[in-house]
Amino acid sequence: MRWISLFLVAFCASAALRAQQNPIDSLKNELAKQGLPDTSRALTMMRLAIQYETVDTSLSARYYRDALHFSTGKKFDYITALVFQNQSYLFRAGGDYERAGLCFDSALLFLAHTDHPNRELLTAKVYGANSSIERFKGKYKTAVEYSMNAVRIYNKLDKPDLELNQLIDIASIYKEMYEFVKEEEYARKALAIARKLNTATAYFRSYYAIALALTMQNRYKEAEACIDSSGKYYSPADNESALTSYHLVAGLIYMNLDKLDQANEHFRKTAELAEKNKNIFGRIQANLQLARVLTLQKKYDQAEQILLATEKEIAQTTGKVHLEILLDYQSRLYEARGDYKKALTYYKEFKEITDSASSEQNKQYASRLEVEYETAKKEAQINLQQAAIKQKNTLNYILIGSAGALLIISLLSYRNYRNKQKLQQQRISELEKEKQLLATQALLKGQEDERSRLARDLHDGLGGLLSGVKLQLGAMKGNLVMTEDNARVFNNALNKLDESISEMRRVAHNMMPEALLNLGLSQALQDYCDGLSESQQFVINCQLYGLDRRMSPSSEVVIYRIVQELLNNAVKHAGATTILAQVMRQDSRLTITVEDNGKGFDKEQVDAMKTAGLRNIQSRVHYLRGQMDIQSAPGRGTSVHIECTIEKDV
Repeated sequence: MRWISLFLVAFCASAALRAQQNPIDSLKNELAKQGLPDTSRALTMMRLAIQYETVDTSLSARYYRDALHFSTGKKFDYITALVFQNQSYLFRAGGDYERAGLCFDSALLFLAHTDHPNRELLTAKVYGANSSIERFKGKYKTAVEYSMNAVRIYNKLDKPDLELNQLIDIASIYKEMYEFVKEEEYARKALAIARKLNTATAYFRSYYAIALALTMQNRYKEAEACIDSSGKYYSPADNESALTSYHLVAGLIYMNLDKLDQANEHFRKTAELAEKNKNIFGRIQANLQLARVLTLQKKYDQAEQILLATEKEIAQTTGKVHLEILLDYQSRLYEARGDYKKALTYYKEFKEITDSASSEQNKQYASRLEVEYETAKKEAQINLQQAAIKQKNTLNYILIGSAGALLIISLLSYRNYRNKQKLQQQRISELEKEKQLLATQALLKGQEDERSRLARDLHDGLGGLLSGVKLQLGAMKGNLVMTEDNARVFNNALNKLDESISEMRRVAHNMMPEALLNLGLSQALQDYCDGLSESQQFVINCQLYGLDRRMSPSSEVVIYRIVQELLNNAVKHAGATTILAQVMRQDSRLTITVEDNGKGFDKEQVDAMKTAGLRNIQSRVHYLRGQMDIQSAPGRGTSVHIECTIEKDV
């Protein structure tokens, strides 16, 4: 960023004044010269406004107004656009995002009327900066559109370094939208640009962006490889702020991989760099994570000391921004030490804050949906009006035709009408197919989103409640005097509570298994078959071939659900002793076969009933553009064979 936020002016105004007084005096002397060319005068006014931004905002605003008045009067469209672009930073620093956005809109308007050689480059920069404004306003969809406009122009102008920066910005926007798969997609596009640039800085930033996206998806093993690659490309040319972020993300990855010594080292480096650069936010975040690592390393005294010091600093600086993490880590620390009373106290405070934050997030989400709905409605109205105008103009053109050519026009119109009918019919058929596919995709996505939500609710909600009960019982145990029999009953109750927590976690795992996200389809299916047949009267023969290459996440989830549903049907209804589950992939062809030696069923009766389970399987097969064949008869077992085509790998 070319100048510091006005939020910091109160702390450094005098230093800024001394540092910038000489440039200001020089620019004023330049402006006072007689015979100064008009273009130079307009640019000098703009530069003077820029210098005053961190010294006196009212003077900065005045010089911006003078520059705009002068450049528009001289019809300097390119310079006017440049002044509007720079003026937007003044409004943005003051939090006036609406006026900042209007500045960018005005800049684009003037750029459309100039043939300056740098017109397209400045247009791309305006789109990129306007994307940041929309992002601050919470309009993420619009922010992505503006960034994509900038990417297209940078690509056209062959500016790979600027294109890479914009792609990383898009990835960051998707992170704020919690669309972590899209975040990873654009981070990988940035890596493709980095390979063309072949510079250390490009590789460092791209690998870091991918590592962050994978971390948000809990794919820590893959993230480890990317963060290691990022670290290899760091050079002194990169600013220390980027290095601080690198160490923080690296620490999070290693902590979740249980590589605690490495996590400890990275968090300490994060804290050192943040302290060196007076980055209070970064230092607090690093110390919180360091305390968590020390807790996991059973260095409780060190962890407690850091958390107590950080608690005081949070109260004086960042407030609620870090309080949720602090309370969570304090509760975990005292639980690990066996001090259940303190653990319970901090846990209750943690739950109060998280419940409040969740309510606020829901309000923001509803507001964002309302804005998107109103925007879509306005766009539909505009399109309808444009269509009506176009139809009216077309009618006028037809009526203006000469009488002598009326017959020819009629014949041509009739032929054109027939052709349009044919094309329209073809288009309708295509749209019907697309509609069916979109409906299936939406249904499956909704089901998977609901499974993920339920899994999170079970793990974070019910799991948290049960853990809270456990903490309360543990705290009560130390304060009550019980007979030996009552103590044994009490301990049995605690054991049953532990078993309930384990069962809840198992259910949450089956709804969205981590193995599928982290290790792939093959390992997830093998784990599921092993878990399903464990200690049972039946045997599942799991045969998996050609699944080493990862498919798209959506395809892997759909295939996993198909096999899961078929195996569940066989276990619940077939009464089989042996079940075969085979998934085979050869190039783009995928086959799924599930057979059992159970009691079978009348296929015609089942087809007539159209059970919910069968409909779910059929919809997923349609999503994969495949076909399913079921062979069964009473007393002869059941065989289900599915063939489909996989379009691409990850």
